[in-house]
Amino acid sequence: MQRLTLLAAVFGIALSAMLLPSASHAYETGEEPFTIGLSSAMPPPGYTNRRQPLTVMLALGDTNASPSAEGMLAPQTVGADIPTLRHLLAAANIPVLFEVHTAYNGIAVAVTPDQLSALRSLPGVANIHIITPKERSADRALTFIGAPQFWSATGQLIGNGVRIGIIDSGIDYTHATFGGPGTSTAFHSNNPTIIEPGTFPTEKVIAGYDFVGDAYDASGQFGSPLPFPDPDPLDCAGDGADAARRISGGHGTHVAGIAAGYGVDAAGRTYRGIYSASVPFNDFLVLPGVAPGATLVALKIFGCRGTTTFLTRAIDYAIDPNGDGNTDDRLVDVLNISLGSPFGGETDPDVVAINRAVEAGVVVVVAAGDTGNTFYSVNSPASAGRAITVGASVDTGRDPSLPPDSLDLLTSRGPQRARILKPDLVAPGLAIRSAAAGSGIGAQALSGTSIAAPHVAGTAALLRQLHPAWTPEQIKTALMNAARPARDASGNLYPPSLAGAGRLDVSTLFAYDVLAFDAESPSSVALSFGAPWINRTQQFQKTLRITNSGSHTRTLRLAPVIAAAEQGVLIETPSGPYEAPPGHTLEVPVTISVDPAALDFTRDETTPQRQIGDPPVFERYYMAEHSGVIEIRSTLGARIRSAHAGDFDGVTVYVDDQPLESSISPGRVGRYRAFSPGRKLVRAFQPGAPLTSPPLVAGEFDVVDGRDYTIVVYGSWRNPRLALVDNVPDPSVSRDAVMLHVFNGNPLRDGSAVDVYLDGALLVGNLPVGSVSAFSVTSPGNHKVRFLRAGSSPATSSSAASKEFVAGSGEVILVIGGGNASWSLRGFTGRGRLINEQTTRVPFQIVPKSASDLAATQSEVTIPTDAATFSIPLRNGGARNQAVSPRGAQTPLVSAYELAPEGRSPQITGLAPNLRPADIRYVGVTGSYLARGWEGNNTVIFFGLAGYGAWATPNEVQYRVYISTTGPDGSGPPDDIPEFVLVNTSLGAILPVSGTSGFTRPNDVFRAILYQIQPDGTLTVLRLTDWNFIPPPSLAPFLDSAPFDTSVMALATTAGFLGLSPATPVFKYYVETYARDAGEFTERIDRVPASGAITYDLRSPAAAPLNTLPDAGVVRAGLPTPFFFGIDGAQITGVVNQDALASRRTQDVLLLYHHNPADAQTEVITLHSTRLASTAPPEPYRIFLPIVTTP
Repeated sequence: MQRLTLLAAVFGIALSAMLLPSASHAYETGEEPFTIGLSSAMPPPGYTNRRQPLTVMLALGDTNASPSAEGMLAPQTVGADIPTLRHLLAAANIPVLFEVHTAYNGIAVAVTPDQLSALRSLPGVANIHIITPKERSADRALTFIGAPQFWSATGQLIGNGVRIGIIDSGIDYTHATFGGPGTSTAFHSNNPTIIEPGTFPTEKVIAGYDFVGDAYDASGQFGSPLPFPDPDPLDCAGDGADAARRISGGHGTHVAGIAAGYGVDAAGRTYRGIYSASVPFNDFLVLPGVAPGATLVALKIFGCRGTTTFLTRAIDYAIDPNGDGNTDDRLVDVLNISLGSPFGGETDPDVVAINRAVEAGVVVVVAAGDTGNTFYSVNSPASAGRAITVGASVDTGRDPSLPPDSLDLLTSRGPQRARILKPDLVAPGLAIRSAAAGSGIGAQALSGTSIAAPHVAGTAALLRQLHPAWTPEQIKTALMNAARPARDASGNLYPPSLAGAGRLDVSTLFAYDVLAFDAESPSSVALSFGAPWINRTQQFQKTLRITNSGSHTRTLRLAPVIAAAEQGVLIETPSGPYEAPPGHTLEVPVTISVDPAALDFTRDETTPQRQIGDPPVFERYYMAEHSGVIEIRSTLGARIRSAHAGDFDGVTVYVDDQPLESSISPGRVGRYRAFSPGRKLVRAFQPGAPLTSPPLVAGEFDVVDGRDYTIVVYGSWRNPRLALVDNVPDPSVSRDAVMLHVFNGNPLRDGSAVDVYLDGALLVGNLPVGSVSAFSVTSPGNHKVRFLRAGSSPATSSSAASKEFVAGSGEVILVIGGGNASWSLRGFTGRGRLINEQTTRVPFQIVPKSASDLAATQSEVTIPTDAATFSIPLRNGGARNQAVSPRGAQTPLVSAYELAPEGRSPQITGLAPNLRPADIRYVGVTGSYLARGWEGNNTVIFFGLAGYGAWATPNEVQYRVYISTTGPDGSGPPDDIPEFVLVNTSLGAILPVSGTSGFTRPNDVFRAILYQIQPDGTLTVLRLTDWNFIPPPSLAPFLDSAPFDTSVMALATTAGFLGLSPATPVFKYYVETYARDAGEFTERIDRVPASGAITYDLRSPAAAPLNTLPDAGVVRAGLPTPFFFGIDGAQITGVVNQDALASRRTQDVLLLYHHNPADAQTEVITLHSTRLASTAPPEPYRIFLPIVTTP
């Protein structure tokens, strides 16, 4: 009793003497901090797969060398004795799956996790990389993206001579869309393990190989993890996709049909006709592919079901089929890879292989993945910097509830984990019909980014034919630059982390000649400014390189277009204008200025507040980005052409002193020529007449940069006239349609107005002479225009002029009714396409984070002998330094823990950088018992965890805190065998997708999950709580708890949930870490302590850092936490147990600075005792009062 009185007096002095600002602030949350376990929840990813077979690449040497000028990628073994290595592997009963030496230099083997350590010591092995198993990601799109317009505009450039490799489940080459027999019998009678004479290869599928066999499955779940290759790449027949878009047999066939199928007409025959915008493809059973003239190479790496790890093997074969290191004999010009696994980085061997394939001259197109609007979820290998990464959009008419150019809800979001902007663009991927394997002539509809990717691969083949000298980088740049903006249902622009540069637009690529990209990283194209922590006003600059690859001078004007805006960020670039002659390259700076103190952590409109469910119900964490595109508007000037609609002979038309045509005859339209904008003098002369002679007719007209005009000469010799017709429609008109307008050039020859009919329907009435109609939209195909006297009956009256023509989608057609005496010359057309003004788009992104610059003012604190509390003063010189700020954008957080000697861990030598976030630096613990007494389920326990590297997203790393509270028989003191595991994960990673058997889709609903370990080793979910014990930022107390791009976290549980009590307050714990890149969380990266466990007594820690203000601290009403607001001058507070401290002499306190830059997020402060240790420590203190003090 005497002791408690003394302590109360001490606390009163401490509270009344508090002069520095408190490190705490109260908020009410209004929600239960610990949620009861979800009955459908699964174990954390990787927990139950410790015996699952792994494919491991043994890296033998340099995997990043570029090809030589001769196209050589010479194998490098760095002293590896490959025959000896093969012998050692065979002796250890480790199967070799394949060897590669061009796309990657290594040997792939099949092992279980417990064999990994043996691989590291093999002679000649430079490193090992676990290959993450890849899953297959899952007709009006053809016209929607404008492919027929390209075919028509280029005179039948349809991919002839270009080879597209399909790395997938094979191709059903018996299907009619590939020129096969087109019967189900032909497919089912084909033996898929051998090549029957006359069946393969074919004129369309010219080569291929089955690297694995139909019974293969890398996971071992649906087949053998060992391959049984054969020469026949025939696809399996499949049902399509399940609810998770995991697609079985038939996937490769469907993909190949989109890229390069011939098409199957309404009669069920292989289409062999012309490919143009005038063909009614909507009647086809199977639409043609985007590049129907291209050939296909079937590279089969899937069995009929399951996953694969053979991507690198197929890439190596595709670029170097004979394995001599020379890629000049490569089989393909374009590769389509519609597969992957989420949260891609840069170290996956498949990523390395893709980058090397591009270096060898192959365009590689990869599906972005179907993880949804989750940050950093873009697939591996779509994360490859040199790949063209494709998300999925919605084409017109697929789903009435989804507007065209909105995105498929499951398309994966970037950037990739190295903070490089992905995806690169999007293409239609929702309910796309293409060839169905085994059906002969049938089709099926599939969805996903894997279906979007072949649209881009086919387009790349078109560009390869159009520009055979272009590099893969130039093709990627053109595809991204020409993309169209994508918007959600409310009209909001999607940020580039969702849509890249925009939606694929093939229609203008035939004339696309202004290419723009990041000068420092040309293969990336996009301007990626990363995700920096910023603690003072800072500028970031990149250089935009712009090249005019065309044959005409263009005028360039630049402007940023913002899709996702964050206050305090300004992007600037000189606007121009710049003159770019043919072949000219210019470089323009792009500068982003960030005032970190002004950042407001705004969630963009396309980032949903919740995830999981329909409608979504769980609040999510998010990143605030500032992103959009740099738009480069390039023009050829004012383009002008002439047309002769008069009743007289040919004329020469001059604009100022320059001739449009030396002579143009009646009923003809000339070619466009570019002029500077402004007022122009137009004169028409008899052919051969000097400019000094009087013109037949003259006039002045104003012309505008970027627009196309027709000068129409009409009338008679006695009364010649000029008219200026603007040939550019309203920009809202779809480029997929035909845009048509008509001109009255006096076909009645008496100056009368006319009615104009299109295909029997009135198009425009009472059109005066010399006038042009407004634009009308019509469909591609055959049309007829008639000019009649105004008011006359079309059924009984003769035409004053008429014209029949075939229109292609995307054409701009001017139909002229002229007044020539010859009736056959009266009706004629002028055609064109909208190529004068081009918009080149380059995406940019920065994810700025306001940073604190927190540190303790002293590294050691001496505790007086009579003190029951301690405090650690803080300083903060950073921008993030406010106790209260909207959405917590400027509120710095620091948390504190007791650090046991065993809680320190040295850095692992030689660990790959992508695994460094799982390399444990510190493990700390604190609890509320010493300060608050026993409160059952409100007696909170916190674990503070820090790694040596920052994770981009918590979805890439897993910290498992194993906890033991009893002995081996369920009683007595705890041993080293845990009964519980507390782990960080996302709810999406443990809740199965509806309609599937255990398929999960990780998301940004981050949680700490407490599992009870059952006697048989299975797990039962007990409780869930928020990341860092802080609700998502859309909930009170509206704090950004910084789950992204950090190296520290806090996991919370309670003594009550662990079965502890005042009589049994001791537990033991140890921490293991796992990484997505290490066998999808199956290979342990680190353990602290290395053996045994750390003991913690809730009643008698030497120091218990805790924020215990009466109004509950910063994050949870009614519950104390180790979190403090780390504003300048704040203090870390806590309780000390003098006897425990005296017995140890010193106690380290671990501080986690959650908003410091990732390389400065930890600090250890040492508390020193001034009291001699007693031989018999008294009963531990139990403090029930708020504790805040100053040193």
